[in-house]
This record gives sequence, structure tokens and C-alpha cells, in this order.
Amino acid sequence: MFNVFAFIGDSSYKSEFYTLWAYPNFHIVKESVSALADYFPNKFKNLHGTSIITLPDQLEPRTIVHRNKLGQQVLTGYVGKLMLTLAWKLNATLKYARPVKGGEIIFYGDLLASTKNGTLDMPASILPITNKHSLYRPAVENLILDVRAYGLIDNWFHANFYDMVMADRVSFTDKSNPKVYGRRCKLIKFPNDLPLYTASYNVEDYCLMILLPSYRRTFDIFTDIIPWGLRAIIPILVLIFALLFLCSMHQSRNKISYLDIFLNDKSIRGVLGQSFTLPSKLNLKTKLICALLCYYSLIVNTGYQANLQSLLTHPPKDTTMKTFKDLEDVDFKISLSRLEFNMFTLNRTIKKLLRFEETYRDFVKLRESMNTSYAYPVSRTRWQVFHERQMTYENNVFYYADNMCFLKFIDLSIPARKYLPYRNVFAEHIQRLHASGLINYWTSF
Repeated sequence: MFNVFAFIGDSSYKSEFYTLWAYPNFHIVKESVSALADYFPNKFKNLHGTSIITLPDQLEPRTIVHRNKLGQQVLTGYVGKLMLTLAWKLNATLKYARPVKGGEIIFYGDLLASTKNGTLDMPASILPITNKHSLYRPAVENLILDVRAYGLIDNWFHANFYDMVMADRVSFTDKSNPKVYGRRCKLIKFPNDLPLYTASYNVEDYCLMILLPSYRRTFDIFTDIIPWGLRAIIPILVLIFALLFLCSMHQSRNKISYLDIFLNDKSIRGVLGQSFTLPSKLNLKTKLICALLCYYSLIVNTGYQANLQSLLTHPPKDTTMKTFKDLEDVDFKISLSRLEFNMFTLNRTIKKLLRFEETYRDFVKLRESMNTSYAYPVSRTRWQVFHERQMTYENNVFYYADNMCFLKFIDLSIPARKYLPYRNVFAEHIQRLHASGLINYWTSF
């Protein structure tokens, strides 16, 4: 809270007051009431080059660090552009907390911890907001203090004014006693319930990137055309037709052998749709058997060939895994960083499917390689990078499973360190970017 001014002493009560200016350095200015047109000016229009300490997570397409043709290190990405526009708006500069190498991935949990302990002002990364109370809430921005503690003012004014003006709320119970009044001012401290996150930047799903089912093998196509029931019926019909041929030709039992039954030339050839020789004179029974065999052969062979040619032209795929139960049935594992595991609340079925990588960098490297041995959790925006990469492949490898998600419709925001003075300006900046459509433009492909 920087829009605070204080009146000190009875003589200057109606003519002069003191106000706080923090940039380019912390100082208190004495102003005249009559000469001041705006009592509560925007003190964050110009930060005079003040550094905003940050670090990029370098997860495409959020933040990308690369060098331009002049060899200068450049930050881009839809979160990187947000940080750059903020620095431009406030006349500030982005400064990395430490030297950054291009492609160096930083776990967002580490960035959050660095923000909480004050190492970073705000990271160039977005994190899921699991607690809505952590979002920015507008607080009291303007405050007038009628500080008339007389002699006590000189003792503590310059030492404690910063604590006083940064208080989220001010409450005085005894204004009649100047000493008590001054002492109450002196005891005002920073609030402990400041929100961690700024305004919501994006809404994302965090679902699985799963291997697309592969095309079935040619051998499987041959065998799948004829179901197992029909495979059992065909040999039986071959034997039946063999017996019918033998009986219709009035062969005696002594002349019939097992080879004539099980390897009957006429029945086997007829079932396969091939020609075979018959005696010149045939009785009615034999002709009827030949007609039945021809009809059966026509149905089976034409149906088989039509299905075979169709499936070989457009091969079918294996069954698509649509639920976590399907993954469990085929024992297909989900790769996940052990650090990221603590960020989710998962049920027992999903936990059984997890295969942990020890470091977040190893997990990202494995996912970047698009190793087909595992499924990977990924945000919808991040999935667009993999989708575009697959456009250069002959066939797609992975698909985005909307029905298998770790998080659904989760708010993502940029955390800010405690007591960051321009937190509300940053939140307003995000809201203006939403209203202008720039965020949608940056996140679209």
C-alpha cells in the first residue's frame, strides 16, 4: 500500500502532508494540499528501471529462452510475453536471479518455493491454483492518517513509516490520547494473509498423452476375418461333404479308407473354390451335393476375399485405451516425475499405473523424446506442441485423452512474492490482456 499520506502537527494540518514514494528509491516527500491535483496518483506508472527478479521454467510454449541473430538472449513464449509487457508497462527491467541457459528446464515447484522465500519477485511460469483463497483480492489502496502524536512522531516516524503504510488495514481505537494513538501507529505490521497468486492467467486441463493404437498385423487380419466358430465348422463340413460324395457313388465299405474321408479331393477342392473331376454319368444325389458344395464355396470364398481386400487396403487399429481401467488391463504405465506427484490428488487405480522419474528434468526429457512405452500427463496448451510436431510424421503417434485427466478446468496463475508492492498492478495487467484478446492470441497455434 503506497497511496498513503499523513498529516503531522496542528499547524500544517490543512496545508501540508507527507507522502511515500518508493521508486527509484525509498523516500518521503512533503507536499502541499493546495498545489496537489491528484491526492492518490498511480505510483507504479514508472519504476525507473527497477529490476523484476524472475526465472523462466522454459517449458514450451510458456517460456522460451534463445539467442537472436545479434547473439542477445531473448525471452518469448506466452508467459514470457506477459512478463515482457509488464516490464514495458512499468518501465522496469527483467532480471534473472541467476544465469540462465537456453533449454534449461526448471521445475515449477522449485520456482514456487523461490517465490515464497522472496528469492524471486515472480517466476516466468504459471502454476495450478488449488486453493481459491490464494488468488489476488483487492485490498484498501488509499489511506489518510491523521497522525498527531506530537513529540512521539519525531522518535519513530522515519523508522516505522514503511511498516505503517504497508499495512493492509489500519484500526485506531483511542484517538483522544495522542500517545496511545501514536503507539498504535507504531505497532502496525505487515499482514500475514496476503494472497500468493495474482489474477487467473489461463484455464487448463492436465490430461494424459497416450499412444495411439497401432495398425493390426497382416497375420492378425488373415485370422480375424474368419471367427473361431467358423474355423471349427469348415473342417466338419469338409468331412460331411466327403461322406456324402462317397455314399452317393455307392462305394462299398470295404473300398472306403480313412484317407478318402479326411483327405477327400473333391470336398477339399470344392470348399476352396477349386475345380475337381467327376464321372461322366452322375446321379441326382451327386448333382445335388455338388450344387450345395458350389453354393457354400461361393459364399465363404467371396466373403473372405472381399473382407481381406478391404482390410488390407485400410488396415484396422487395435483397441483404443479410453479409461484408466483399460490402461490397467494392458499394464500400460504412466510416466511421472516424483516431484510432480505431490502436486496431484490421485486415486488408487492411477497410483498403480505410475512409473516415477527421479528428477523433473528426466521426466520432461523422456516426454520430449515421445517414448512410446509410456503415457504422459500434459497440459492442453503444451499438447499443441506435440501435435504440431506430429504433423511432420507419416502417422500420428500420440493422442490427447480428454477423459483421462489428473486436473480438469484448473486455474493457472503466476505467484508473486509476499509484499510485492505492484501485485495489484500486475493482476490488472493480466485482466486487461484478457479483455484485449492478447492472451488468446498468444496461446493459439
